[in-house]
Amino acid sequence: MSVYGCFLASSVLLLSLMAVVLETCKVPFIDPPHLLVLYGDPAWANCSTTDQPSMMGWESPVGSISGAGITHLIWTLQSVTTWTVGGRTQCYTISDSGSSCTSNLNITIYKPPDRVSIHAVGDVDNLAEGQPLQLECVAENIAPASHVKVTWFKGQEQLRGIPSTDFTVDGDPNENVTVTHTLHLTASREDHGAQYRCEAELELAGLQPHAVKSSQPLGISVFFLPVINCPSEVQVRENERLPNCTAEGNPSPEFTWFKGHQQVDPQSTLSRVDGGRYTVTARNSMGIVNETVDVEIWFGPEINCSTKARVKENDRLPRCSAMGNPPPEVIWFKGHQVDPLSPLSRMHGGQYTVIAKNSVGAVNQTVGIEILYGPMITCPQTLEVRENEALNGCTVEGNPPPELTWYQGDVKVDRISKLGKMDGGQYTLFAESKPFSSVHHSVEVVIISKGNYISMSGGCVLLVVLFSHIFH
Repeated sequence: MSVYGCFLASSVLLLSLMAVVLETCKVPFIDPPHLLVLYGDPAWANCSTTDQPSMMGWESPVGSISGAGITHLIWTLQSVTTWTVGGRTQCYTISDSGSSCTSNLNITIYKPPDRVSIHAVGDVDNLAEGQPLQLECVAENIAPASHVKVTWFKGQEQLRGIPSTDFTVDGDPNENVTVTHTLHLTASREDHGAQYRCEAELELAGLQPHAVKSSQPLGISVFFLPVINCPSEVQVRENERLPNCTAEGNPSPEFTWFKGHQQVDPQSTLSRVDGGRYTVTARNSMGIVNETVDVEIWFGPEINCSTKARVKENDRLPRCSAMGNPPPEVIWFKGHQVDPLSPLSRMHGGQYTVIAKNSVGAVNQTVGIEILYGPMITCPQTLEVRENEALNGCTVEGNPPPELTWYQGDVKVDRISKLGKMDGGQYTLFAESKPFSSVHHSVEVVIISKGNYISMSGGCVLLVVLFSHIFH
């Protein structure tokens, strides 16, 4: 036989043997094919086949079992306490020809941590702002390590951007281990008083909810330089105190006020002269900080105005000043609000009310206004004066009341002197009222003698009698 013929015969024989094996062995079926078992809990799985094997069995570090002439067999454990069970449990069948087939049972054994704790590494009793801060989260006796996730929290807020599986494992990764996750921070004042905690979680498909355990919170104390909380500008009412500024720091800072180089008591009440620039100082063992505060004192209005004023006609109301901060608004009233810039007439005299107001308060004052106006003479063109009577018949107005002087030519005439029948003629009346210019008015004075007055009266009587006689 040739070499080729020998090879062909061998190949045919091998294929025949493989066909026999395939015909005499079928892979057993495991239900369920995967077990997720809590460490210490019971576990079971059923192995079955559609073939008629001569023998069927389970091989496992714990609970091996077998039987002849059966088509199904249940593997069971009352309590899973052996970690090697997970990767070394299988079901097998053996045919009459001696061939065997196997199926592996996938078992994942999990165990939540006995304890999760958090602690700081190094000397944290004297931790200052800017120094490194290292926290460790330790999950004890947890499995499997490949499915552990560690999450960090600051208060109720989860810290983002931290790899959850970047931890060290103490123990056999295939068994329960101790996991340590380290958080690296730089201490800041925001960390002072903060509560940090961590959670260890097993992320396993089919495990709902996930097994999560949290540590107790760990409080952090950080020493830091004071920070002053105070406005740079502030308005304070007179008789009130300096603003309630605060300073944050650890240790708690000492708080001091200065004006210039003089220390001041912030509990003292302020007057209007106490405004200006103040310096606030806060100090603790970490250092000293200063802030400046410009203090403006607000106080209510005070009116500076005379209770009486004399104003020339066509002038304005007197200027009444009002002191206050903020600068007060000044308003004039006489029954209703009036414009203090409007010119006044002689009819505008009387009692006015001046009101000054600002955001602190309001005050008012009564001011009597007297209107001054120059003299004005009113006379007829011809003035009839009875004999032996004084010059009369002209009216003169003015405030102050004008001083009157009569002249006949260049001769001053006493206006209370009685005129005789020969005193008629051209007279001039001068009226003077300071601070105004004097005015004058010329008039023709006619003296009515007593005889003429009687004669005219008798004529009138006679005329009346005559008319009476005619009509009777």
